[in-house]
Amino acid sequence: DVLVHVAGVLRAATAGRGLVARQGGDEFAIVVIGDDAARVAFEIAAGIHKGLLNPVRTHRRQLPIRASVGIAVAEPAILTTGAMGMLAAADAALYRAKGAGRSRTEVYDRSMTMTAGARHGAVAELVHAIEAGELVLHYQPTVDLATGHVVGHEALVRWQHPDRGLLLPGSFLPTAVEGGLAVALGTNVVRQAAAFLQRTAGTGRWVSVNVSADQLGDGELAAQVLSAVGRHRVEPGRLVIELTEAGLVDGESRVRHELADLRAAGIPVLLDDFGTGIAPLSYLRDLPVDGVKL
Repeated sequence: DVLVHVAGVLRAATAGRGLVARQGGDEFAIVVIGDDAARVAFEIAAGIHKGLLNPVRTHRRQLPIRASVGIAVAEPAILTTGAMGMLAAADAALYRAKGAGRSRTEVYDRSMTMTAGARHGAVAELVHAIEAGELVLHYQPTVDLATGHVVGHEALVRWQHPDRGLLLPGSFLPTAVEGGLAVALGTNVVRQAAAFLQRTAGTGRWVSVNVSADQLGDGELAAQVLSAVGRHRVEPGRLVIELTEAGLVDGESRVRHELADLRAAGIPVLLDDFGTGIAPLSYLRDLPVDGVKL
C-alpha cells in the first residue's frame, strides 16, 4: 500500500514530464529529457517532498513517509560512462541526501564519486566476509545471581577481518543496512548460534541473538529460525530471539505475527532496550514477548 501511494505521488509530481520507474525495494527513478531538464528535476523533487507531507493511511494506521532525492544532471564527464554512470551518479547524490537528513534533495558533484565507490567496495567486501565465514560470534555470559552459575549467553557478532583484525559491529553494521545485507547477516548469526547450541547440548544453557528491523520486516524470520533449530537438532527453548522496542513498534502488525509463530514453536522472545524509545510502560501489557531487558 505504501509503495502504491508513493508511486502515485511520484506520478503526480512528474505530471507527464518524465519517465517514472521503480528500481526495486523502496527506490524509484525518474528520467527527465530536454533543455530545461535540470529545472524540471528540481520542480519534481519539490513536488515529491510536498506530496509526502501527509501520512499514508493503511491498515487503520497512519504512517509518516519521507523521501531522499538524488539528482544527476547530464554532463560530459557523466555521459561518457553511459546510462549506468548516470544511475550511479544519482545514487551517490541519493546517499548524500540520506546522510544529511531525510526529506532532502542533493545534486551530484564529482566529490561524491569516491564516496560512492568506497561504499560499494565496502558492501562487496562484507558480502565476501559473510560467504567466507569471517563473521564470528562471541558469547557474553548471563549469570544467575542467586547461584553464580552461567545460565546462558548473548551472541555478539564480530568480523575477523584478514587485514584489519577483529572489528566491532559499529564498523560494519551500517554497511550491512545500507547495502541490503542486514537479513543475510542476521541469518548467518542465527545459524552460527544454532550450531553452537548443538555443540553445547549437554550444558542446558541458552543463547540469545539480536534481530534487526530488516529481519523483522522480511517476513521470513520465523521460518529461518525454525529451520536452523531443526537442522542442528536444538531444543527450541534454548535459542532466544531479542528485538528492540523500535523494531517492534515500527512494523507492529507483521512483526506480531512473526513473533506469534516463533513463540508457538517454543522460541522465547525478549524485548531489549525497553525504555529508550517511545513506547509507554502500558505497552508491555499486550506485547508478544517473554521477557524485558531494561
